[in-house]
Amino acid sequence: MKNFKTNNTFTIIEKKLREMTSPRVLELGVNRGKSSQKFLNALCSNGGNLFSIDIKNCSNVLLSEKFNFYECNDLDVDKILNHFPSLRNGIDLLYIDSYHDPSHVRLLLKKWW
Repeated sequence: MKNFKTNNTFTIIEKKLREMTSPRVLELGVNRGKSSQKFLNALCSNGGNLFSIDIKNCSNVLLSEKFNFYECNDLDVDKILNHFPSLRNGIDLLYIDSYHDPSHVRLLLKKWW
């Protein structure tokens, strides 16, 4: 059942991203880039960009000009914003898939809000 929900969620996200002009997606947690690839598929035709953060080097999981990777702790908002200054203009989608502890997710939501 989890796989169905995940696929359904990505279908909805991809549809919404395709409807937007130049969306900025901030992905926290990359690992093997499975979600990253789904985001890139949705961003391929509308000028959007994917900004991906992970504490380990995942820079080679995808080859795309729209894939912007930065090796950093996702809690270090200032460091990330300094590295990707265009994120200061707004984020259209914040996707949290890093450390799944509820207190970490809550802290990320507070920091990025």
